[in-house]
Amino acid sequence: MEGLLNIPDRYNLVGEVASLMFACMIWFLMEFTNPRRNRIYYFIHIGMILSVASISTHIAIGWLAANLEVPRRLIQGLMFLYLIMNYLIVSMIFAYLYEININHRNRKSVNIFLMSTFFVYVIGVGGYGAKEKFLRAADGYYDILPFENFHINLGVIWCVVSFVVIMRMRKNIPPFVTKFIISFILVDAAVLTMAKLYLPHLFTGVTYAGMIGLVYILFHSNTYNEVTGAQGFEAMETRIYKDFRLHHDAVIAIVQVSYIRNLYRLEDKDPNYQRIALCFRELERLDRNIRMFVLGADRLGIMIPQKENQEQDSFQTVTAIRNIIRKYASHGDNKDVYRIMCVEEKALNYNIREIYRMVDYLMNEKITNPDESVCYISVAQDYEDYAEYRRVVKALKNIDALRDLSDPRVLCYAQPIIDVKTGQFRTAEALVRLKLDDEIIYPDRFIEAAERENVVHSLTCIMLNKVCRMVKQLEQEGADFDAISINCSSTEFSTAHLHDQLMEIIRSNGVDPKRIRLELTESAVFRQADNVRKNMERLIEEGVYFYLDDFGTGYSNLGRLLSYPFHTVKFDKSLLYNALKDEEISNLLGTMVKVFKDKGMDTLIEGVEDDEQSAYVREHGFDHIQGYRYAKPRPIEELKDYFAGTAKV
Repeated sequence: MEGLLNIPDRYNLVGEVASLMFACMIWFLMEFTNPRRNRIYYFIHIGMILSVASISTHIAIGWLAANLEVPRRLIQGLMFLYLIMNYLIVSMIFAYLYEININHRNRKSVNIFLMSTFFVYVIGVGGYGAKEKFLRAADGYYDILPFENFHINLGVIWCVVSFVVIMRMRKNIPPFVTKFIISFILVDAAVLTMAKLYLPHLFTGVTYAGMIGLVYILFHSNTYNEVTGAQGFEAMETRIYKDFRLHHDAVIAIVQVSYIRNLYRLEDKDPNYQRIALCFRELERLDRNIRMFVLGADRLGIMIPQKENQEQDSFQTVTAIRNIIRKYASHGDNKDVYRIMCVEEKALNYNIREIYRMVDYLMNEKITNPDESVCYISVAQDYEDYAEYRRVVKALKNIDALRDLSDPRVLCYAQPIIDVKTGQFRTAEALVRLKLDDEIIYPDRFIEAAERENVVHSLTCIMLNKVCRMVKQLEQEGADFDAISINCSSTEFSTAHLHDQLMEIIRSNGVDPKRIRLELTESAVFRQADNVRKNMERLIEEGVYFYLDDFGTGYSNLGRLLSYPFHTVKFDKSLLYNALKDEEISNLLGTMVKVFKDKGMDTLIEGVEDDEQSAYVREHGFDHIQGYRYAKPRPIEELKDYFAGTAKV
């Protein structure tokens, strides 16, 4: 048995040993570098494990065949095992190819193909091996060259079959993937040809380990950033999934710092290079168990393992992270803004997209001053609020997708507005509500979400349609009124052809456009001003009037506002409340009312709730008054009572 302890000279195993080292290295990377683990990843993962086992078996066959003292049956068993593993590897590769095919849903045909080739394979291998042609006794060793020629020929056959399959699927998979696989098939065929010519040099393992390894590197590996030492978004997703399987929990801190502009292209020429590198090194020294991930050009994710009943330790770690971030955010006279939002992965069901959404939600809810640094650790109430926010967003997206102009979930309320000169209710403002699960939801809980999710235009269209239907009904009932106004979002009025969409709804209801008035805020006017002005002018040509809503809440450019064709200026209630307490503001308010009236505009004040406020606004010359002192918001169907003159003023 002494020959077993020495490297045999009969068969050269250097190539196969190199293939084994490569396969082991890729397997190690698969296990310990958080690869992108989608559903098809597991085919190449299993394929690489089989590759390590297959190459090891092949090396064992070459090693043992150099000595006749080794039992013949042992080598034959290893040969059969090796061929079966080769078939399984090829099956994993074929399964991977079928899964990346956009028409991969016909799995029955795939299974039939694999099972039929398996039986042919087993019968062929078994029949050939039964004749003992694989293994022949020679002068002091076993001759395995017939076996080598056999499995090399099988490899060539698999190359041909693979080429045919990939050519049939090429229209349904990405061109780059097609070119890569075809190129590797051709390389495999060349390597197998060389292996046949250079026997007894054994190096066929590279033909399948190499392909699987490159597929992993190209499509599933998550590289590390050389400066930050962090991986990317998909690596974090894998890590979170691992915590889910192991029932672990972690606090995830999402960090955003103003001086970090592009983590993906950070170079030593960047003036912030050293500062960022030093910051990351110090973060790494906090705790050897924390993990860092680059989640975007300017965002960093930090996972802090949380042991049971040790929330205080996590809090201390977050505090230390904040101190380090603050330290490197301050340099010289500059104070860069940083934001740190911390959530628990378990509380969000280990879903990285929900984690990201909640962080964005917290960024909008908890940051009131954009120039202020914030470190916030979520509490139980935040998760309840976020769940409610997601419920509302889900409903809004469904409303947007259906585009049903009569959607019953969108309720139309209205608040009558009194005309000071006549003492009658001549107009009203339409107010949107949502009805979800028998609960009435007010605008402060969904308008910002609708704008953020880009679904607010659907709400406007539904409200406009319901208002038009009400206007038509009021006209048919002989109600005496002027118009009903509708709020429009700042985001939608910058759309180039909004006027066409709104007029289509008005015309389809057979309503005189003069009965419709649209309210815009200052921010809406100044966002993409050309489109806003164009939409306003086109709608005014049709007869629609415009209100300037919430005047006094922004940084007003009076000259610019006066250049827009507004019919009415609607003063925000905060101006009224402040004017009652401050004489200077009161004088300014009176001056503004006069300026707008001199320009031919009507003035309207909202938020009037008592007799003192009512007397003040009348004294200061407002044309219209809106507020609880005169009428509260009601379902729009009740407007007929106000416009008929039966409601008490």
